[in-house]
Amino acid sequence: MFYRRIDDLRGISGHIFCKITVQRYRTLNAVLGYALALRGGGSGA
Repeated sequence: MFYRRIDDLRGISGHIFCKITVQRYRTLNAVLGYALALRGGGSGA
């Protein structure tokens, strides 16, 4: 019973960690794309 509870906690924390990672990745992509667009516009390329 105790082990099952630990497994459930591990699964929940893993799911939350996965969601946070995906959100952070999306934000990073957006920031990178924005920076690239700024650089492209600034250099006139």
